[in-house]
Amino acid sequence: MGVAVKDRVLLERLREATHGLVWRSESNYPFEVFCWEGSRLSLEELIKRTGYSTDTIEILQLDRFFERVTQLKDWHDDEEAKEVQQYQNLVALLQDTLDDLVVFRLGKVEIAIYIVGTTSEGNLAGISTTAIET
Repeated sequence: MGVAVKDRVLLERLREATHGLVWRSESNYPFEVFCWEGSRLSLEELIKRTGYSTDTIEILQLDRFFERVTQLKDWHDDEEAKEVQQYQNLVALLQDTLDDLVVFRLGKVEIAIYIVGTTSEGNLAGISTTAIET
């Protein structure tokens, strides 16, 4: 069947928006773009797709999750300011193109992060990364 044209365009826009970005934790991981066709946003679907158990899941609001990387500080140099702008653009893209956005943090120490919402075609799409927190 394949991903609908609108969703393919969205996935490419997400790839462009995350290009060069890494999620900074005790290790820096890049973002990956995904699309799950024919899925509905639910905890059960996330568990099915990722294999994590329900006792390791934390759910966050998008703005709260990205808060530390979207706030420009007076001590940021030009490169850091550029990264803040890239994160601000990414958040705006996610908010403008996906409905019912949720951030899921799965696991302990090595934490899989899924930022997922519903596309205009009714599929689930978003970005994922990993954080290391000991």
